[in-house]
Amino acid sequence: MAYVKSSHADYNSYFKGLSDIAAKTGIVNWDQEPKTYIAIGKGLKKAGIEGVAYETYKKNFAGSDQENMQNIQKGYESEK
Repeated sequence: MAYVKSSHADYNSYFKGLSDIAAKTGIVNWDQEPKTYIAIGKGLKKAGIEGVAYETYKKNFAGSDQENMQNIQKGYESEK
């Protein structure tokens, strides 16, 4: 959520940050974990991202992978 509200859509920096956080906790395959994408969806919802902006973030964060996009959507919809 903080990234989306404060950044200029630098996806490489975002993923580097995720990787760094995961490495500190001993997680090496975070990008293959559905929970990662569900959490991204929750963060997008908390940040108030909607419409075209949401779809753009979803596609870019998921790398256009359909399963990852579905998990982002699942997280987005689960956040109140």
